[in-house]
Amino acid sequence: MIQNQLFSFFIYVIVGILLGFIFDIFRAFRKSVKNTNLATNIEDILFVIISFIIIAMVVQIVSKGELRFYILLGIILGILIYFLSVSKYIITGETWILKSIIKTLKNVYNFLINISKKVNCIILKFLKVFKKKRK
Repeated sequence: MIQNQLFSFFIYVIVGILLGFIFDIFRAFRKSVKNTNLATNIEDILFVIISFIIIAMVVQIVSKGELRFYILLGIILGILIYFLSVSKYIITGETWILKSIIKTLKNVYNFLINISKKVNCIILKFLKVFKKKRK
């Protein structure tokens, strides 16, 4: 019985670490993209929903739906371990990755816009020439 509870506690510590990592994804996104208060509120609600789903699934699978005090302690301990150990490094990496992705997407967007402008100019010139030949 105690072995099962220790194993479960360890699983909930891992869940806490996972939740910390997911929260850092949201933090990195906020550092990478300008957000309004509404967007921040929506992100917070999304994080709470994701967290609830993860916790509910793990409680159902590991503890057969039984809520115990050590579950909360394990999750809090996992979050603390994560934030006190690797969070600052992870958020730095996540922010760099997100900024790189955003920069790449902007470059691709600008490239496509420039190509479409050039194609549009070529089509307009072709139409002008075609229109002149018809007259």
